[in-house]
This record gives sequence, C-alpha cells and structure tokens, in this order.
Amino acid sequence: MRKTVVFAIMLIISLSLNAQTYQAFLQEDHTISVEKTIENGPLLIFRGNTFSQMTGFPKSATANKTFKNFRNVTLADIDGDQIQDIVWGADNQLFAHSFEKMLWNKTLSGTAIYPPTVANIDNEGGLEIVQSTGGSQTNSRIYLLNDKGEDLPGWPLNFNGHWILTAPTLSDLNNDQQLEIIFNERDIPNGRMHVVTADGQPFSSDWPVTIPGTPAVTPSVGDVDQDDEKEIYISSTTTRYLYKLNGEIEEGWPQLTDPKQKYSFQSPLMVDFDQDGTLEIVGATHGDSSQYYILRGDGSYYPGWPKSVPGNVWTFNTPTVVSIDDELKIFMSRPIGELASDMLYSWDADGNLQSGFPLFKPGGLEGLISIVDVDGDDDFELLFGSNLLTGDGNSFIHAYELDGSTVVSGFPLLVKGWTFMNGINAGDVNGDGMMDLVALTYTQNFQPSPADSVLLNVFELKVPYSPDRVLWSTYKGSNTRDGLLKQNEITPLKELKTQANFELSIYPNPSKSVLNLQVNIKKRANLQLQLINSQGQVLKTLYDDRLESGDYNWSHYVDHLPPGMYSLLARFDHQIIKSIKFVKMND
Repeated sequence: MRKTVVFAIMLIISLSLNAQTYQAFLQEDHTISVEKTIENGPLLIFRGNTFSQMTGFPKSATANKTFKNFRNVTLADIDGDQIQDIVWGADNQLFAHSFEKMLWNKTLSGTAIYPPTVANIDNEGGLEIVQSTGGSQTNSRIYLLNDKGEDLPGWPLNFNGHWILTAPTLSDLNNDQQLEIIFNERDIPNGRMHVVTADGQPFSSDWPVTIPGTPAVTPSVGDVDQDDEKEIYISSTTTRYLYKLNGEIEEGWPQLTDPKQKYSFQSPLMVDFDQDGTLEIVGATHGDSSQYYILRGDGSYYPGWPKSVPGNVWTFNTPTVVSIDDELKIFMSRPIGELASDMLYSWDADGNLQSGFPLFKPGGLEGLISIVDVDGDDDFELLFGSNLLTGDGNSFIHAYELDGSTVVSGFPLLVKGWTFMNGINAGDVNGDGMMDLVALTYTQNFQPSPADSVLLNVFELKVPYSPDRVLWSTYKGSNTRDGLLKQNEITPLKELKTQANFELSIYPNPSKSVLNLQVNIKKRANLQLQLINSQGQVLKTLYDDRLESGDYNWSHYVDHLPPGMYSLLARFDHQIIKSIKFVKMND
C-alpha cells in the first residue's frame, strides 16, 4: 500500500469563517504534489509575527519547478571577516551572501537540493564548500569550491551524470589532519558510496562500494566499536550497512529491515548514549510500520527502543540530540494529516517520553528541529517550521519552550512560502552581537508561470547572541554533516545572568592592537576568560585560576587577529555569566 507524507495548505483567517484546505504529498523521488481535500475546513488562528527581517532581506532566486530545497542553509564565515555568511542553493545556482552583499554565485550542473557541506578540508586556512546536485540522472555532479566559489583542481566530479543523493559528509578518516569526502551516487538499480580525498581521487582502491538499491541517507561517521578506526553508517531504502574503512561490511551487517519499513531522507546520528565509549545510531523509518529507533553498534536495538510512529504516519524526520543539564535528549517529529494532533516528541536515552510531550498543535514537520535560546531568557527553546500554508501563501516558524508547554512570545513568525522540509538556522549574520534566524522558503504553484521562487529570510530577534545560546540549528548538527554528536565541545548554556559578585568591562572597543580588561570580584572564586571567534571556536584561554576578591586589570594584545567580531567569554566558578562582543579593527 502506498503511503504519503502529508502537509496541508490552509487559508488561515481571523474571522469566524471556514477555510479551503489542501494537502500536499512528498514522494520518495523528492517530488511534491498538492490536492484539494476539504471544501470547508475548520478555522485556525495564529498570532505572532512581531519580528522584522534584516534590511535587504528576503533575497529571492528562481526555484526548480520540480525539486525543492531540503534542510535549509549553511552558516559559515566564508570571507574571513569573523562574521557568519549564508551559503544556499536555488535550482542550479549556489549563492554566498553576507548581510551586506552577495559574495559570489556559482552556476551548477544539476539542482542544489541539500545545503552545502562546509569546513577547512585541507587544513591550510580558509573554508571549502562541497555541494552535491541531483534531480536528473544526466547532469548531476559533486563540486568542491574554494571560499571564492571557484572549482578546485580536478572538480567537479562527474559519474555519468548520475544523481548525487543527499548531502556530502566530511571526516578525517586516516588522522592526517585533512578531511575526506563521503557521498552517494545513484546508478539505477543500485547505488555507490564514494570516499574521496580533496584532490578528487578515491581514498583507497577499496572505494567506491556498490550498495544494492538506492542510497537513502547522508552517511554518518564515527568510531562505533571503539577500535580506533572510524566506521561509516549508510542505508539503502530497505537495508542498513556499517562499513569499515577498507570497504568491508562490519560483522553482523548488513541488516535487511522489516518489509513494512523503508528509509528515505531520515539521516541518522551517532551518539554514545550509555557513555561506554562505543556509539549508538539514532534515526527513523517510514512505511506501513514506521519507527523511531536507536541501534547498538552490533545492529541490535538499544534498550527501550524502537518506538512506533503513532498512526504509522510516514516520517522523513532527521533527529536532533542535545545534552541539557548533563542529560541527553532526543527530539523527533512526524507530519500529520489531521488539523491538530501530536507531532513532536522528546525522549531520554532509555526511551522515556519527557514531561510536556508530545507537542500537540496544528500541522506537523519534516525539517530541522533546532534548540536555541530565541528569547534571551537564558533557557533553550524548540524552533521549527511547518507543513501548513495560509491561503495568501504564508507559512510558519514556530518556537516553543523546551518542555513543550508554551508558545514563545512573538511566535509563530509568518513568512512567505513553504518552510516544509527545511527549518531554521540561528546565528549572528551581521556581527552586531544579536540573534538572527535564517530560513529558506519556497513557492510551489505547479504552473509554467510564474516561476517558483526560493526565498532567503533573515529575522532579527533583538536578543543577545553567543555560540552557547545555540545547541542545534543545522542539518545533522554540524556543517561537516558527519552526524557525530561531539559532547562537551561547547559548554551548554547554564547561566548568563550577571552576578553581583562579578563585574567585567573591556576597552577600547573597537580595538586595533590592545584589549584592556577590568575585573572586580567581591568573593574568592575561579575565573576563566576565553577569547572566541564568530564561529564559536575558542582561540585562547586568557586566564583560568582562583582569584581573591579585589580589582584586577589586564592587557592583551590582539593585533595578530584578523579584523572582525570576537567575544570575550567569562566563567565565574564554572558558570558562564558574561559574554562581551568586541570588534578588532585594521591597524
């Protein structure tokens, strides 16, 4: 029996009227269709939309008429000014935008469906961009670009024009401080998983490997069995695989799943849930017996799992896993055809449903579930898109308190076009120290004209930004897309409230060469001061020791830093209590 992912297009009005309702269907071949289903649907009222878009936004580009964007955008400092830029695709174009201008655009062969994968691949400074294209079995490619949008030597790679499915994954497989590139090729009726180096050559003679059937998810990479060598997890539409670096399949794999279960787009994560050093794999299936699952490294189910998706609704959800108060939390969702139902779930590692969940609301979702302090209250919130559309063409950006109990003030945001299959990234794209939300949307009219559009939206939230206010807000949790949850990489937000026992100021700001710090401590405590760039990376620990009460003055040279925006992060007795932005100017 064929089943579909369902989302509704609704006329949402504030009068006591009924509304025309539509449903759209996402197919496994990435296409979307819309059908009229209900002549007089019940009234829904949404309030919010209290935030404005950044000057110059939204940006617009022509969309592919058949294949729309999945999994939103990539935020990365492409031009090296210490401010996040936005890299995004629309049809056969790849764009890099700063908040002021378009840095570059690149014409591609094929359609940019997934967001680019971005990192410093060659360990030589500067970022590289890896973009896969699909939508056709004749003109698809995989690209490796420098930070100016130029093809690197030997690229793009062309495998007879075959569709490069999902996004590429980056990981250092042989500990040489350079990243390998892992991606899927569709070669009907089979597929291939490739591992190549930055020069476009195979990682070894063992690659690529042939996968019976169609590769279905973006590969995840990590040392699953703690043997000091990474493994690669991938699934076809029907079977799970765990590969060694020599191209062989791990013992106990592959695993043919229940014929009633299939995989498409539910890119998994690797997480050490029980803290034993080995990795578990978390994801979802669809089909007539759809499930949320956690697997051990040997392929067996983790205790308390799997969980049946209520109603056997197909879900193409990619999970979110974060550590909150030193406990791992799992978030997954489902699309729903009902106008209001449970649609977002949160469990602990043992499979216990968390208090306040499931979240019950009109519409479901298939995009990113982000965890961000969007209201500046020093607690995290849930942030996600929708599969609903108003009669005048607007969709929604939702924000709920982390316990699922309350809608965040000012939400949902209304935004033109569908947020379906995408989501919301959070960062600071203009370097003003304040939170920005970035969301791709698209129109879908199924007509030759007017052409559909992809819209790049940037909302200014008017609350402080620092990297620790964003736990999760990009596809698979990292711009490398490796799906490996690196716990304790960034200290979770504990407390950012100013304490009466501690004061910190800096001057001059902006600074050309010297940054002066003034500290007042009213009781003996441990003080840690760290210098952090706009990407959230710790550049240097300036101080980390016990201090007696009193006044302290220090000076630190910053003339070696490139111009841009930086933060000074202060921890007082191991609690984050202050983050101060400063600007490094040219000498």
